[in-house]
Amino acid sequence: MFHAIKNQNGEFPEAGSLTLARADWPLAGGGAPPAATIRERCEDFRVIEAPLLEPSGEGEHLWVWIRKTDWTTAAVGDCLARWAGVERRGIGWAGRKDRKAVTEQWFSIHLPGRTDPDVDCVWPAGIELLALRRHDRKLRAGMLAGNRFLLRVRHLRGEREEVERRLEKIREEGAPNYFGPQRFGRRGDNMRQACQFLLGGKRIRGRALRSTLISAARSWIFNELLAARVRDGSWRRPVRGDVLMLEGSHSVFRCEAVDETILARAASGDLRVTGPLPGDGGMLSDAPVEREVLQAWDDLVGALAARRVKADRRPLSVTPRDLELRWLDDESFELSFELPPGAYATSILRELVTFEQNI
Repeated sequence: MFHAIKNQNGEFPEAGSLTLARADWPLAGGGAPPAATIRERCEDFRVIEAPLLEPSGEGEHLWVWIRKTDWTTAAVGDCLARWAGVERRGIGWAGRKDRKAVTEQWFSIHLPGRTDPDVDCVWPAGIELLALRRHDRKLRAGMLAGNRFLLRVRHLRGEREEVERRLEKIREEGAPNYFGPQRFGRRGDNMRQACQFLLGGKRIRGRALRSTLISAARSWIFNELLAARVRDGSWRRPVRGDVLMLEGSHSVFRCEAVDETILARAASGDLRVTGPLPGDGGMLSDAPVEREVLQAWDDLVGALAARRVKADRRPLSVTPRDLELRWLDDESFELSFELPPGAYATSILRELVTFEQNI
């Protein structure tokens, strides 16, 4: 994973006052996990989207349930647009899924007054159409309940007991809710371009690419704050001035005083400490560590606010649901769990094993 460092020479050229260098954001589990291999093949990383709603069967949007292998979500969207004879903006999806994986999810196609396209055509290798149904709404980002993962980890070079110890810690405490390396592109290139765009005045054509770069910058700053909280041990423990999120409603409030009730609710996962997704407005924490991190990135934070990007909050921790591990032999295991929207499976995996990131 790529980590940002200020006022030091790194392997990437400066953009504004920022220099990018290669490093890792800290783990919550302590020490280095045993090494292993993930995604040796696409079938080792399976993702099934959990829909927020089921299509009604009527409406001008055709929803198609797709299984893709070694395709990006955006590339499948382009393929569906050509198949249906519509412009790219007529395609919707709830969330982007990994490329080097086997994933299933809904796409929507806007077909007002039109019949369904021919389903008997020949699809490109790696794309399977599994179901079609009409609905009255377009799929938009975030319209999902979560994602279900089935992952195979191979070539473990370490003790099974250490993996199981780390697994129990995740069951009890969750894991740091880092944005995964996919958000930052290969070798952190999205973040480098984001700095050039937001701070260096580089022109970026295309709304989608601009949105990707802005998201990378916001995610990077969030990860920096989360890393600081992991280092001082407060990524799950509220401090005075924190902005806390209710687990059920996702509403937020500022914690003016930390008492036993607040601590107990945070320990149970009913309340979660949040970090900033910087932009214009929003509720900021009064916690000193957040002020320090945002001050360290004030040029980038200011650039995001100037572009009127809406500020938001994101939980610092995530607890995988139905987390199960099944040993296949002494050197390989399967891991299954469900995560809420926006959480990354690799942020769970990195607490269990050390692996080379393939994005």
